[in-house]
Parts: sequence; C-alpha cells; structure tokens
Amino acid sequence: SAQLVLVFAGTKLLKQKKHLNEIKKEYPKAYILGCSTAGEICSTTISDDTIVLTAVNFKYTKVQCKKVRIKDPKQSFSAGQKLAKALKKPALAHVFIISNGLVINGSTLTKGLVSELPKSVSVTGGLAGDGARFKQTLVSLGNESNPGSIVALGFYGKRLKVGWGSK
Repeated sequence: SAQLVLVFAGTKLLKQKKHLNEIKKEYPKAYILGCSTAGEICSTTISDDTIVLTAVNFKYTKVQCKKVRIKDPKQSFSAGQKLAKALKKPALAHVFIISNGLVINGSTLTKGLVSELPKSVSVTGGLAGDGARFKQTLVSLGNESNPGSIVALGFYGKRLKVGWGSK
C-alpha cells in the first residue's frame, strides 16, 4: 500500500534494472525514486554497495513526482523553476529533491526551485554520489536510473509536518 519508496544504493547496483523492477513489482502503486550514494544508511549502520529502501504510506498526504534532465550545470536554475511550476498546486507543503551530483549545481537548482514556490513550502533533498569515485551518479524514478536527472517529489496536505537537520 506504499505511496512512496525511497531507494538509496551503490552505483553498480542501481545501474542494474532488475533491482528496480523487483522493487516496482513489490510496490506497484508507489512512486519509486532514489539515487546512487557515497554510502547507504540503514538504522545506525553505513554500508557501501548495498540497496536500502524506505516504503511510506501517508494517511492524509498525497504525493506527486516530476523529473527533468539536464546536460549542463548552467541549466540548473531553469530546471529548478520548471520543477517548482510543475508541482505548484493547492496544498503543496513540501518538496523533496534528488539530483545528479556531478552535472547539477545544487545551490543554483535550489534557488530556481524556491524562486517559484510559495514561502510556506519547505524544500529538502540532496545530490547523488558514487563513493569517492566522482565518475557517475544516478538518479532513479520508476525503473530507470539516469545521469543528469533531477527528481522532485511534492507533498500535499495540511496535516504534513516536515523537520530536518544536518551536522
């Protein structure tokens, strides 16, 4: 019954379509999104070259996902604007964004996103990684993983409360 499945995995594993196909088979009605990482976190353990899933079902919150692809970091701001416009609908409370860690300028992407969103909408997310290699990062939506992709997930509803932190 999950609406959303977050997938974080090593680059080699995420390239293999069979893993995403298995996840889609298990969660046929869910948005499946995620990215390659520089270490997957499960509970209090950090691993490399594994797959970590989080399946979520909301009682009062709806979700919608949008994706764009870019080839040049100079397109980051306009990509953020495009995603924000696609998600901007009544009751939008939060946007979670995952983007390629090598092709996208994350700060500029965020500026483009927030330039089109109401101030009441919070934004979190991050950049895909590939360990210490810095060769290829992947972002997944459904059963496809691509370099140059940016995926944004909109959360809609008045009951949703989002908190975050970094250290």
